[in-house]
Amino acid sequence: MVDYHPVEIVDPLPDGSAEVVLPYGDPRWLVRLVLSLAPAAEVLEPPELAAQVRESAASALALYGDA
Repeated sequence: MVDYHPVEIVDPLPDGSAEVVLPYGDPRWLVRLVLSLAPAAEVLEPPELAAQVRESAASALALYGDA
C-alpha cells in the first residue's frame, strides 16, 4: 500500500507489519481503501474512522446472510 499511496510516516514493527500515517481528504475513500486491504489493514486513529470501517465491514458481511 505504501508503494501506491502517499504516506506521511511509515513505522516498521518487529513482526514485519508497519504503522502508517496516511493523509486523506474524504473519509469514505479511506474506508474503502482499508476495506480493500482487509484483513491486512486496520484503522487505529481516529476512533470515529475506525468505527466507520467496522460498521461498513459489518454491513457488507450482513448482505451475505448465512451464506
